[in-house]
Amino acid sequence: MYTISSSEPSINPDVMIKIEKTLCFRLMKVRRHVVEETKAEFTAQDFTFDNYVLLVVVGDHDGLSQSNLARRLGKDKNVVARLVDKFEGMGLIERRPAGDRRTKALHLTEKGRLVVASQQRSVLEGEKRVTSVLTPEERATLVSLLDKVLRGRADPDDDNADGDDDARMNDTQDTTASGTKK
Repeated sequence: MYTISSSEPSINPDVMIKIEKTLCFRLMKVRRHVVEETKAEFTAQDFTFDNYVLLVVVGDHDGLSQSNLARRLGKDKNVVARLVDKFEGMGLIERRPAGDRRTKALHLTEKGRLVVASQQRSVLEGEKRVTSVLTPEERATLVSLLDKVLRGRADPDDDNADGDDDARMNDTQDTTASGTKK
């Protein structure tokens, strides 16, 4: 049973905040909506949103070790190991020798890059549908505010605190399926 220690603020059960009103819950729901928007595309290719994220992280951090990948994703090392094995078997990732003989560097194969590129379109379109109620300015403000929160939580594994990927994502969103700018 959970007990409140004397150092915790007193909580009045009559005025407890509903979970639906918390930022964390709202962010979780937005993520779930994006995942749902991309589910049909991912399912058709026997993939998941989390699989896509893993491949993107490997692609963005060429040569990353498996343990660093697990830390970046906030996933158990054994879960990540199984996924890396699966993707290596599918020809999407390859392990190469790294600094010491026990550590292997992870790299996306050309096939892995093609899979990421095809899935990225689906994810960006899903995000666009979920945020369609926002003006472009409101969406930019939302992204900027989330970046500010993330910068304030300095994650040693997050080397995108400067927001460089936002420009790349916006460029990708302004590109048609044929690869030409809108």
